[in-house]
Amino acid sequence: MRERRLLATLVVVAVLGVAPAQGPGAAAPAPSEAEAPAAGAPAAVPEEVMAQGQELFEANCAACHAIDGTGAVGPALADPERVRVEADVIRQVLRGSLYMPAFAGKLDDEQIASVITYVRNSFGNGFGPTTPEAVAEHR
Repeated sequence: MRERRLLATLVVVAVLGVAPAQGPGAAAPAPSEAEAPAAGAPAAVPEEVMAQGQELFEANCAACHAIDGTGAVGPALADPERVRVEADVIRQVLRGSLYMPAFAGKLDDEQIASVITYVRNSFGNGFGPTTPEAVAEHR
């Protein structure tokens, strides 16, 4: 159990660049205004983008993050705090980390945008679409 917790902590540090809050009920830091979603509901996400994102997620991500986003080898994505900052998620998908492969050479900007849109609008998350242009800015 201790090894699993250590591995989980290492993954969180690799993904977010910070150590997770410790202890039951530990609160995550409040997001800055730049990180928080805009006031009101997020922009509508086209069904075809969600369908493409789901297909790419199931083919490339679900083995580690679980089909329902609850995490397996990789961290849970069914956590709005983990996927709140779009730029961080884009960089993670493009560059990878110690345990996560980089997808910059495997998927194009449209594909990466659709899988990020799927993750950021599934599993209880609701942040609106990520655009291919936003992905291109981080390449």
